[in-house]
Order: sequence, then structure tokens, then C-alpha cells
Amino acid sequence: MRGVNLTSGKGGIDRTRIKAGAKPDSLYDGLNCWVTVSLSFRPRQGTVIDARLPEGTIGLTTYQDDLVVFADHEVDLTPFPGYRLEILTYPGGNAGTIVLSKIWFAEPFLGWLYVAAEWSDGSVFHYWLQQVRTWEPDTIYLFNDLVQPTVPNGYTYRAGRLGAANPVWQANTAYQVGDVVEPTTPNSYKYEAVDAIGTNPRSGPTEPVWIASPGALVNDDADVVNTPDDTTGGSGSTSTPPQDVIDRYGQGPNAPTTRGDV
Repeated sequence: MRGVNLTSGKGGIDRTRIKAGAKPDSLYDGLNCWVTVSLSFRPRQGTVIDARLPEGTIGLTTYQDDLVVFADHEVDLTPFPGYRLEILTYPGGNAGTIVLSKIWFAEPFLGWLYVAAEWSDGSVFHYWLQQVRTWEPDTIYLFNDLVQPTVPNGYTYRAGRLGAANPVWQANTAYQVGDVVEPTTPNSYKYEAVDAIGTNPRSGPTEPVWIASPGALVNDDADVVNTPDDTTGGSGSTSTPPQDVIDRYGQGPNAPTTRGDV
């Protein structure tokens, strides 16, 4: 088909003729262009080829001054500054057998990218891509905190445990120096007994307030319960009440011997 350059026109878009009757001064239809007041034809502003990305990237959108593309596996975009990769995973696994095939929608929504993606089995899933902070050295990260690498690779990393879970703190329980417990409501810290008072140290009836800070000291003081001795022994015997017991009427061994009139 012979190409014709349209620089000016007389009638703009003219649908009164058939498509085959092409005229250089009018259009039957227009795509990616507009007709000016002077009836000239101007191409719509568009994009130019900026980079040829590696195989495996799908879709393109802009977000936070980056050009964002998508994939279902890691793709090296370090040679392409200004481009960022977001890796989408198929729910339930099946990595490698079901692959990403099309991005139907990708726009910011409430601050994060909202993406509708189709997979090779025809299923469409929606993703809301939470943005996380970049990893920093010498920084405390708590359980389930999310970070991304200083050089983004499309993945987000979640902080997990370094070892198995420790026993949960229990009330009125014997503990020795060196025992390790975790709060009943996890706060990403474990606590080791470093001191114990008495021959049979026990935890208190109420869980202490755990300080979520490295090296913090938490006191777990048990209430001291004094069991009075049976001074008489045997059944049916009576015991003498302590000297500080006063009944509701102010009577008792240590009660005042006189009182004023009411």
C-alpha cells in the first residue's frame, strides 16, 4: 500500500465517501492524530523506543518516577536505568508450569500499584503491590517486616525466625537462670532469665510488661504468699489470729481501747 503524507486538508474527516476513494486532503477515519483549526493533520504525541528489555518482561506503567514492568521470574534490568521490575507469583505455586501472559491493568491506587494479570491457564488475578523500605545495615527488623534490596530485583523479603520458637511465658511457673521464654503476644523478642531470687523462683501471677528493646531488663516479680504455721497442730484445734487483724467494727487484739462518740 502506497503511503501518503497528509499535511493539510480541506474537509477534515469525511465519511461520505468510501474507503477506497482516498484523497490526500481529507480523511475517512483518524487514529493517533487530530485535525487542527487550520484543517492540518497533526500526529498525536506518543512514545519512542527507549530500550529493548530482555525476554520475560510484560506490560509497562509509570510509578514513582520509574518505568515498571512485570514478570513471573527474575529478570536482570540493571543495564536499564529508570526501569523497575515487579515479580508477580501465581497463587498456590505452580512456578514454571503456569506463566504470566498478559497485564490487563496497572495503575496506582491509594498509593500503591494495582495490577490485574492474566496467566497462561486463563486465570486472572488482582495484585496490590505494597511498597516497602529498602534494606539498611545495622538496623533492627522485627518479625514479618518487609524490605527490598538496595538494587531492586523484583522480590520483597520478609523477616522470619532465626531458630525454633521458644516456650511461651506462663504464670506461677518455676524458672531458673538461663531459661528462655517469649511473650504470650509475640513482639519479635525472646527473654532469658539472668537472675533468680530464692531457692524456688517462680513467675508472678500476672505477665510482666515486656520491653521490646535489645538488652532490656524486665522484672517478673511473684507475689510473696506467706502460709501461717499451725501452732497448735491436730484437727479441731484453734489458732490465734495475727495481731494486725481487725474486724469490720474496729475490734481486734490491736484495736484502740477507747473511741469517741459518733
